[in-house]
Amino acid sequence: GIGRQLMEEITAYAVQRGAVRMTLEVRVSNFTAQRLYSKLGYEVCGVRKGYYQDTKEDAYIMWKDLKPDEKWFDAGN
Repeated sequence: GIGRQLMEEITAYAVQRGAVRMTLEVRVSNFTAQRLYSKLGYEVCGVRKGYYQDTKEDAYIMWKDLKPDEKWFDAGN
C-alpha cells in the first residue's frame, strides 16, 4: 500500500544520506501501523507514557537499524 511505499522511500533517502537507524513513535492503539512497521523490520524498544497530548495515550518507540546492503540502498539511483 501507500504507507509501505512511503516508508520504503523515506528509508532509501535516509540510507543514501548515511543514516544508520530509523526511529518512530506510534500510538499503542494503532495496531495497523504497528503491524506495518514490524513487517518493515522495526522493533519496539520503549514506551513514552502520555505521549499524545490530545488523549494522553502512550506511544511505542520503534526503531530499525539500517544497513547499506539492504534492498533499498540503491533505490532512486
